[in-house]
Amino acid sequence: MTGTHALSPAQQMLIEAALQPGEIVRWSGSEPHSRYRLHRMGRICVCSAWFALAGLLAGILIQRDPNFLQSSVQAALPIILLGVMTLVGGVLLARAVFFPSKTGSDVYAITDRRALVITPGHKDLCRSYPPETLASAWVRRGKDSSGDILFEHEAGWADDPAGRSAWQVKQVGFFGLACVDEVYRQLNEIIRSAPVIIRRE
Repeated sequence: MTGTHALSPAQQMLIEAALQPGEIVRWSGSEPHSRYRLHRMGRICVCSAWFALAGLLAGILIQRDPNFLQSSVQAALPIILLGVMTLVGGVLLARAVFFPSKTGSDVYAITDRRALVITPGHKDLCRSYPPETLASAWVRRGKDSSGDILFEHEAGWADDPAGRSAWQVKQVGFFGLACVDEVYRQLNEIIRSAPVIIRRE
Protein backbone atom coordinates (compact mmCIF):
# COMPACT_ATOMS: atom_id res chain seq x y z
CA MET A 1 0.00 0.00 0.00
CA THR A 2 1.39 3.40 -1.00
CA GLY A 3 0.39 6.93 -0.17
CA THR A 4 -0.85 6.22 3.36
CA HIS A 5 -1.17 9.37 5.51
CA ALA A 6 -0.79 8.63 9.24
CA LEU A 7 -3.33 5.83 9.43
CA SER A 8 -3.45 3.42 12.32
CA PRO A 9 -2.86 -0.30 11.65
CA ALA A 10 -6.58 -0.94 12.17
CA GLN A 11 -7.48 1.72 9.58
CA GLN A 12 -4.99 0.29 7.10
CA MET A 13 -6.56 -3.13 7.58
CA LEU A 14 -9.97 -1.70 6.73
CA ILE A 15 -8.64 -0.46 3.41
CA GLU A 16 -6.80 -3.68 2.63
CA ALA A 17 -9.95 -5.70 3.30
CA ALA A 18 -11.87 -3.57 0.77
CA LEU A 19 -9.33 -3.87 -2.06
CA GLN A 20 -9.95 -5.98 -5.14
CA PRO A 21 -7.22 -8.31 -6.50
CA GLY A 22 -4.46 -6.25 -8.08
CA GLU A 23 -5.92 -2.92 -6.91
CA ILE A 24 -3.33 -0.30 -5.88
CA VAL A 25 -3.83 2.47 -3.31
CA ARG A 26 -2.61 5.86 -4.52
CA TRP A 27 -3.70 7.93 -1.53
CA SER A 28 -5.34 7.31 1.83
CA GLY A 29 -6.45 9.37 4.80
CA SER A 30 -9.12 9.60 7.46
CA GLU A 31 -11.80 11.85 8.87
CA PRO A 32 -10.47 14.23 11.55
CA HIS A 33 -11.08 12.67 14.96
CA SER A 34 -12.52 15.97 16.21
CA ARG A 35 -15.25 15.77 13.55
CA TYR A 36 -16.10 12.21 14.59
CA ARG A 37 -16.28 13.20 18.28
CA LEU A 38 -18.49 16.19 17.45
CA HIS A 39 -20.85 14.00 15.43
CA ARG A 40 -21.16 11.47 18.25
CA MET A 41 -21.55 14.07 20.99
CA GLY A 42 -24.21 15.88 18.95
CA ARG A 43 -26.26 12.69 18.68
CA ILE A 44 -25.88 12.01 22.42
CA CYS A 45 -26.96 15.58 23.28
CA VAL A 46 -30.08 15.35 21.08
CA CYS A 47 -31.08 12.01 22.61
CA SER A 48 -30.38 13.33 26.12
CA ALA A 49 -32.54 16.41 25.54
CA TRP A 50 -35.38 14.26 24.19
CA PHE A 51 -35.18 11.86 27.14
CA ALA A 52 -34.95 14.62 29.76
CA LEU A 53 -37.72 16.82 28.33
CA ALA A 54 -40.20 13.99 27.82
CA GLY A 55 -39.41 12.57 31.27
CA LEU A 56 -39.77 15.98 32.93
CA LEU A 57 -43.14 16.67 31.33
CA ALA A 58 -44.37 13.18 32.17
CA GLY A 59 -43.21 13.64 35.78
CA ILE A 60 -45.04 16.97 36.11
CA LEU A 61 -48.29 15.51 34.79
CA ILE A 62 -48.01 12.44 37.02
CA GLN A 63 -47.38 14.68 40.04
CA ARG A 64 -50.54 16.63 39.24
CA ASP A 65 -52.59 13.48 38.76
CA PRO A 66 -51.01 10.48 40.56
CA ASN A 67 -54.11 8.39 39.88
CA PHE A 68 -54.15 9.07 36.13
CA LEU A 69 -54.60 5.37 35.33
CA GLN A 70 -57.97 5.54 37.04
CA SER A 71 -58.95 8.66 35.12
CA SER A 72 -60.60 8.83 31.73
CA VAL A 73 -58.67 7.79 28.64
CA GLN A 74 -58.62 11.40 27.46
CA ALA A 75 -56.96 12.54 30.71
CA ALA A 76 -54.47 9.66 30.84
CA LEU A 77 -53.47 9.72 27.15
CA PRO A 78 -50.96 12.64 27.35
CA ILE A 79 -49.14 11.00 30.26
CA ILE A 80 -49.04 7.64 28.47
CA LEU A 81 -47.71 9.25 25.28
CA LEU A 82 -45.03 11.15 27.20
CA GLY A 83 -44.10 7.93 29.00
CA VAL A 84 -43.66 6.18 25.65
CA MET A 85 -41.58 9.11 24.35
CA THR A 86 -39.43 8.95 27.48
CA LEU A 87 -38.88 5.23 26.94
CA VAL A 88 -37.96 5.74 23.28
CA GLY A 89 -35.61 8.58 24.21
CA GLY A 90 -33.93 6.37 26.81
CA VAL A 91 -33.44 3.59 24.28
CA LEU A 92 -31.96 5.99 21.72
CA LEU A 93 -29.69 7.52 24.35
CA ALA A 94 -28.45 4.12 25.51
CA ARG A 95 -27.83 3.08 21.91
CA ALA A 96 -25.91 6.29 21.17
CA VAL A 97 -23.73 5.87 24.28
CA PHE A 98 -23.15 2.12 24.45
CA PHE A 99 -23.89 0.85 20.93
CA PRO A 100 -22.93 3.61 18.49
CA SER A 101 -23.53 2.78 14.85
CA LYS A 102 -20.19 4.37 14.02
CA THR A 103 -17.22 3.38 16.19
CA GLY A 104 -14.45 5.53 14.71
CA SER A 105 -13.43 8.04 12.08
CA ASP A 106 -14.21 7.30 8.44
CA VAL A 107 -11.26 6.00 6.42
CA TYR A 108 -10.62 7.31 2.90
CA ALA A 109 -8.72 5.82 -0.02
CA ILE A 110 -8.09 6.55 -3.68
CA THR A 111 -7.00 3.56 -5.71
CA ASP A 112 -6.17 3.16 -9.37
CA ARG A 113 -9.82 2.17 -9.94
CA ARG A 114 -12.09 4.09 -7.56
CA ALA A 115 -12.52 6.10 -4.36
CA LEU A 116 -13.45 4.43 -1.08
CA VAL A 117 -15.15 5.75 2.04
CA ILE A 118 -15.12 3.16 4.84
CA THR A 119 -17.14 3.64 8.03
CA PRO A 120 -16.03 1.44 10.94
CA GLY A 121 -18.77 0.00 13.11
CA HIS A 122 -20.18 -3.21 14.49
CA LYS A 123 -20.57 -3.98 10.80
CA ASP A 124 -18.12 -2.01 8.66
CA LEU A 125 -19.65 -0.11 5.74
CA CYS A 126 -17.62 0.45 2.56
CA ARG A 127 -18.87 2.88 -0.07
CA SER A 128 -17.22 2.63 -3.49
CA TYR A 129 -17.19 5.38 -6.14
CA PRO A 130 -15.98 4.38 -9.63
CA PRO A 131 -14.76 6.96 -12.20
CA GLU A 132 -18.20 7.51 -13.75
CA THR A 133 -19.61 8.72 -10.40
CA LEU A 134 -16.51 10.72 -9.40
CA ALA A 135 -17.15 13.17 -12.24
CA SER A 136 -20.08 14.61 -10.26
CA ALA A 137 -18.07 15.11 -7.04
CA TRP A 138 -17.72 18.68 -5.88
CA VAL A 139 -15.22 20.51 -3.71
CA ARG A 140 -16.06 22.63 -0.67
CA ARG A 141 -12.99 24.77 0.02
CA GLY A 142 -12.03 26.47 3.26
CA LYS A 143 -10.17 29.74 3.72
CA ASP A 144 -6.82 28.00 3.39
CA SER A 145 -5.91 24.94 1.31
CA SER A 146 -8.20 22.69 3.36
CA GLY A 147 -11.66 21.52 2.41
CA ASP A 148 -14.00 18.64 1.68
CA ILE A 149 -14.85 16.57 -1.39
CA LEU A 150 -18.47 15.44 -1.49
CA PHE A 151 -19.67 12.41 -3.45
CA GLU A 152 -23.24 12.32 -2.09
CA HIS A 153 -25.48 14.93 -0.47
CA GLU A 154 -29.15 14.16 0.21
CA ALA A 155 -31.71 13.86 3.00
CA GLY A 156 -34.01 10.90 3.60
CA TRP A 157 -34.44 7.53 5.25
CA ALA A 158 -31.29 5.44 5.14
CA ASP A 159 -29.64 2.52 6.92
CA ASP A 160 -26.81 3.30 9.32
CA PRO A 161 -23.70 1.05 9.47
CA ALA A 162 -25.55 -1.27 11.88
CA GLY A 163 -28.41 -1.72 9.41
CA ARG A 164 -30.91 0.40 11.36
CA SER A 165 -33.23 2.71 9.44
CA ALA A 166 -33.20 6.37 10.46
CA TRP A 167 -33.86 9.84 8.98
CA GLN A 168 -30.48 11.23 7.97
CA VAL A 169 -28.96 14.14 6.13
CA LYS A 170 -26.62 12.04 4.10
CA GLN A 171 -23.26 13.57 3.25
CA VAL A 172 -20.62 11.15 2.02
CA GLY A 173 -17.15 12.19 0.96
CA PHE A 174 -13.66 13.08 2.10
CA PHE A 175 -13.91 15.58 4.98
CA GLY A 176 -11.25 17.71 6.67
CA LEU A 177 -8.60 17.40 3.96
CA ALA A 178 -5.53 19.55 4.60
CA CYS A 179 -4.75 19.88 0.86
CA VAL A 180 -8.09 19.39 -0.85
CA ASP A 181 -6.91 20.41 -4.34
CA GLU A 182 -4.13 17.79 -4.30
CA VAL A 183 -6.59 15.03 -3.41
CA TYR A 184 -9.05 16.30 -6.02
CA ARG A 185 -6.28 16.18 -8.62
CA GLN A 186 -5.75 12.50 -7.85
CA LEU A 187 -9.45 11.85 -8.29
CA ASN A 188 -9.34 13.52 -11.68
CA GLU A 189 -6.46 11.26 -12.69
CA ILE A 190 -8.70 8.24 -12.10
CA ILE A 191 -11.44 9.83 -14.22
CA ARG A 192 -9.03 10.58 -17.08
CA SER A 193 -7.47 7.11 -16.99
CA ALA A 194 -10.82 5.27 -17.00
CA PRO A 195 -11.43 3.28 -20.19
CA VAL A 196 -14.00 4.71 -22.59
CA ILE A 197 -16.80 2.25 -23.35
CA ILE A 198 -18.38 2.64 -26.77
CA ARG A 199 -21.86 1.19 -26.99
CA ARG A 200 -23.06 -0.03 -30.35
CA GLU A 201 -26.76 -0.09 -31.21
